[in-house]
Amino acid sequence: MPLVAPRICRSTLFPHSLASASLVAGILYKKYDMGIPLARQEREWYRLGLCLYRSTMANWVIRSSEEYLLPIYERIHQELLGCEILHGDETRIQLDGICRALCWSHVRRYYIDSIPLDSRGKEISGSKGAEGREWCDRLFQIEKNLKALPSEKRLQKRQELSRPVLEGFWAWVEEASAKYTANEFLKTALTYATNQRKYLETFLEDGRIPSSNNDCETSIRPFATGRKAWLFADSPAGARASGIVYTLVETAKLNHLDVFDYLCYLLESLPDLDHRNQS
Repeated sequence: MPLVAPRICRSTLFPHSLASASLVAGILYKKYDMGIPLARQEREWYRLGLCLYRSTMANWVIRSSEEYLLPIYERIHQELLGCEILHGDETRIQLDGICRALCWSHVRRYYIDSIPLDSRGKEISGSKGAEGREWCDRLFQIEKNLKALPSEKRLQKRQELSRPVLEGFWAWVEEASAKYTANEFLKTALTYATNQRKYLETFLEDGRIPSSNNDCETSIRPFATGRKAWLFADSPAGARASGIVYTLVETAKLNHLDVFDYLCYLLESLPDLDHRNQS
């Protein structure tokens, strides 16, 4: 009978470390899903009787990301690059060969900001800002009614229903821009819409393209909220680790997975796999 080497399970993620899969998964879960920075976690561990320093946890975050989670992140990135339609809500950067589509929710917010309020904080009726918001709401109502349609049919209906609304909106923008106003917020709203007209109409060219970027903003909101708690990354490696873990956390949530259990599963399984040599 041939000899078979026994399967050796690693009890810790890192040699000579007390870091277990569940412990590191808990730290990642608290920081990147619950928005609890490492400094606050350090205080909580101390309250429970364990001196687990922030610097140690930061090292575990970086090492677990680079040694174990990076291949999953790269596979997700590979899949994204194969998509024809992508949402983005990041700092702008020049790209070639990309069809750019801007968000009508952003346009709507500009007009909302321009609506004057009375002393009680209620909207003053009859403002141009309210008219601009109404135009945007008409487009959103059409999109709501078309949501269940396949992309080809949605494109057809957009041409029939949304394009006339857009033509009316641009005529209104031109008229409103020609008139003097002391409302700087309204000027900003009108200027933004005028300057971005080309990209705001991209959704008319492809039924798969959404008219709003709200879904993407919802997914990225935990990062923006969490960033307010921990303010900055101490190093480029820490920033990279945050990007990797946030990607896995938000992907797990989109797929209705328990984030903590998912991170535990990865950190328990990957140390015993030759994952670096797998495609």
